[in-house]
Amino acid sequence: LIEYDNKEYVIINEERYGNGNYQKVECVAVLHQLFRLNTDRIYKRYDGSFTTSEAYNIVFANTPFSYVVVNSAPSSRFEGLGDGDSKLEVFKKLIDRYGHEFKIIDNVFYLYSRIGNDTNFEFRYKINANNIKKSINAENMYTYIRGYADYSDDTEDETDETETTEIPVEEKAKIKKEYTHPLAKFLGKLHAPRWADGRYKNEKLVEDTIKKIVDDSLEISFTADIVDMSEQGYPYQEAEIGDRVFLVDERINLDIEIRIVKIDKELDALGNVLNLEITFGTSDIADQYESSLNTAVKDINDIMEGNKALPFFALNDVARSMINKINNTSSELVFDNNGIHAID
Repeated sequence: LIEYDNKEYVIINEERYGNGNYQKVECVAVLHQLFRLNTDRIYKRYDGSFTTSEAYNIVFANTPFSYVVVNSAPSSRFEGLGDGDSKLEVFKKLIDRYGHEFKIIDNVFYLYSRIGNDTNFEFRYKINANNIKKSINAENMYTYIRGYADYSDDTEDETDETETTEIPVEEKAKIKKEYTHPLAKFLGKLHAPRWADGRYKNEKLVEDTIKKIVDDSLEISFTADIVDMSEQGYPYQEAEIGDRVFLVDERINLDIEIRIVKIDKELDALGNVLNLEITFGTSDIADQYESSLNTAVKDINDIMEGNKALPFFALNDVARSMINKINNTSSELVFDNNGIHAID
């Protein structure tokens, strides 16, 4: 066990190698609480509808940990909960179903509908953020999926005394569902891998499960290198995972409120921050399409109503020439949306 930031971690991987006349050790460690849940199992199978208390009691029974449901959620039906899965796997299913996110303080899991705070932090290019990047990963993007459920684990059918054949899932499943995302009419049917789980016996649950697979298949995220301005009195590095902040970079037309989903920190031996990179939240495929469409319509309406200027490339040659001359003029004052800035 090692301690960091008032938490205990369990080393799960270690590498030792020579470094000059000395040795160097690199370790990978995970939170002690998650390690314990991952090394304990629930052997009993649970089927039925459970309240949050009933479900989380299954996970935390006979453990040194407890939980507090800060934001309640309605009861939900489960099929084949437990049945040999680790307590961590079951816990992940529960928070996904109930829509919970969690914080761990000491040995207590606090369950929220959404962690973090609405802050007024603003990460802006050239002021307190560099290398702002928008990443869209469509490698595993799908618009169509089929799901099969409610079938026996018996996979063989006797055809005679000596020969057996396997029954395809498509034939033995009593629940057969498919889901097509609205964007399929533009992109075509991009097939996701078949989803099949015989333990599921509720049609609505199967529909929700396969729909989520497709809706979450397009990954869109933002990253930025954050400048440590603590010496100037700005505690930006104190932002926590889940916080809603503002991310601004005019170069890529970025000005949004977004959540922090990952923080990578590099520290020296005294705990001083050497490097800080923040990853901001992802949007699903529907949100992104609707957002871009609404933005385009709004921009056109604003231009027609005189509330927004035409972009630079849309101006005529004379207008562009005049603007370039003004921009190329040396000045010790910069006028922008934040007011007047004195510069070197």
